[in-house]
Amino acid sequence: MYGGVGYRGHIAYNEPPRSPWYTITLEQFRNSRTRILHLNDDTLIAVSQRTVGGLSHLVPPMAITMGMRDLLAARRIRLLSDTGTWKRTVMRMLLFGPVTTEYPVTFVQEHPDAMIVVDRNTVIAPLEGIGNV
Repeated sequence: MYGGVGYRGHIAYNEPPRSPWYTITLEQFRNSRTRILHLNDDTLIAVSQRTVGGLSHLVPPMAITMGMRDLLAARRIRLLSDTGTWKRTVMRMLLFGPVTTEYPVTFVQEHPDAMIVVDRNTVIAPLEGIGNV
């Protein structure tokens, strides 16, 4: 499986659940299947900035996603993240945080053959170059 990572940690549009009305357990999220879903507003805005000059009304509000169950069943997972400061938190959560629905990309930790390619700006130390910290 080849793909990218969203700045909130979504992978293949498996976005963090954002509802005051329900919660999703790790197991429910892990077992999600391919489906059609509504995109979060911030994802629509980010996609519109990169594709249609910020005209968010031109971006489809729904997407087809490969569920986490299907994604994690792939023989290999290869991801690319090249937007620098936008993805620093996500990469740190992936590398050092627990598996959580708040950062769906963290489920990749459970895959035996996953690789992420990032640019230097994405992985730069948070305090590097700031005085004598």
